[in-house]
Amino acid sequence: MKKIDLIPGIESDGSDAAFCPAKMAEQNITAAMLSNALGNSLGGFATLLADGKGLAITIKGDDASLIGIDLDTAKTYTPEQVIAIIANHSATTAILAGVGGCETAGNIISTLRANPDLIDEYLANPAGTFIDRISEFRYENGSLSWHAQNGEIVTPPEMRAHLGHTDN
Repeated sequence: MKKIDLIPGIESDGSDAAFCPAKMAEQNITAAMLSNALGNSLGGFATLLADGKGLAITIKGDDASLIGIDLDTAKTYTPEQVIAIIANHSATTAILAGVGGCETAGNIISTLRANPDLIDEYLANPAGTFIDRISEFRYENGSLSWHAQNGEIVTPPEMRAHLGHTDN
């Protein structure tokens, strides 16, 4: 693979850019080619680079954050906002259901990790998504283990097998 230098970049208005358009043009690299190369290089993050989707990496001091972007909704969430949405919804649901908020939050995170297609819908409407898709928020449909009433630690695949469900 031939390595080329595309940074630092400066936009036509003089502002900083991640990649230099002039250097890209010299190498006959289009924005689409660069996006595809980045997508291939970023492996697991490549799914965030689908049509209308993207990611942003912010750096402040020694801290770096990765933020997913959906251009269709133009709504982004900081990590703090995601945690606040899950915590607030978990606390309210726990009070209404008479269960623990910590367990509820863990179930939500477990479910969203196993079903990433629910993330945008959940963040936009936590209570509605939880109610409308309650069957998807069952422990066996998540990604994390839990303590059963008998003290055993149970994993989602074990519970699906116990229930006679096939494991995908």
